[in-house]
Amino acid sequence: MSYCYAMRFAGETDIKFGYAKDPAKRLKQLQTGQPKRLELIVAWPVSAPAGKELPDRRLHRRFAAYRISPDGEWFAGSAEVLAFIHGVLADPQNYQKQKEAAQLVEQARREQEAKEEKRRKADFEAIRLHRDSFASFAWILIGRRYPCPGVSQLRQAEYEALINETTFGRTGKYPKAEGFWDKAWEVVASWLALLLLLLILGYLPTLALIRYFFSR
Repeated sequence: MSYCYAMRFAGETDIKFGYAKDPAKRLKQLQTGQPKRLELIVAWPVSAPAGKELPDRRLHRRFAAYRISPDGEWFAGSAEVLAFIHGVLADPQNYQKQKEAAQLVEQARREQEAKEEKRRKADFEAIRLHRDSFASFAWILIGRRYPCPGVSQLRQAEYEALINETTFGRTGKYPKAEGFWDKAWEVVASWLALLLLLLILGYLPTLALIRYFFSR
């Protein structure tokens, strides 16, 4: 996309009309070697030149009566010139408003990504804590995972994929990768817990029988 633009020296009324594909970059180029600060008043999209004549030349002819020097691009800030600039400033398609709209869209996108990243970390932490809980004990024994409540299946599948991707080494990614020894300890701890449970279940009937015989 190409633009016509209006610039001026800060605090002055004379206006420069020009043409550029990137008005902000053109402003920096023109500022080089200038003791006074140039400012971009407004820029608006125009069609690419079909022939040799650039789009800003039409403005130069339109405001030729206010040209400061022959064949120059600077014009006196007359009422007609300023009225034209105010009209462009009110146009929602001008360069500044397009840029502001793009910045708002980009800001919204970044905020949404930050929220999603925060939620992702929270979900991963919930899954990790859930796996360490007793609720998933029986499922681990039979080689399955007890689904984490409150976390979508898609997120849990994403967690599984990341764990499988980093099984034999910690990469600094979150969640913390479950390496070989993590998995081995999980299995050993599960079977030890099962053994303890069986001992408790076996101890109670035995204790009841002892009490029964000694109470006779």
